[in-house]
Amino acid sequence: MVGVRSMGLALESVIGFESGGKEFCLVPEYQLKNLVEVSNDRFKENTKRIEKFRMLLRTESESSEKRSKDGGEWEDAQVRRKRKKAEGLKKAQIMKQSAKEDTTLLDEDPESGFLEQNT
Repeated sequence: MVGVRSMGLALESVIGFESGGKEFCLVPEYQLKNLVEVSNDRFKENTKRIEKFRMLLRTESESSEKRSKDGGEWEDAQVRRKRKKAEGLKKAQIMKQSAKEDTTLLDEDPESGFLEQNT
């Protein structure tokens, strides 16, 4: 839901009043015509602004559907599951390899340069 307020092109003017069921105009006809012209111009400009806003909103909503929350490209659940599984397997493999190398370094006899056999 989006709420937008703008007073940029608003127009307010007292042009008359009502009293006892009768309407009284406070401005001459030429000023009234001028107010109508200004109002119509502002309606046209507001219509342009509304259309521009709609286009931008539509464009943003379409592009945000394709993006994840962190700004990357959107991926569906199945693709994400596969990617996460592959990342996890790769990380496990690296950890296993690292643990092997650590064990190898501990078993190595620094004087001979050969590995001792554990019995």
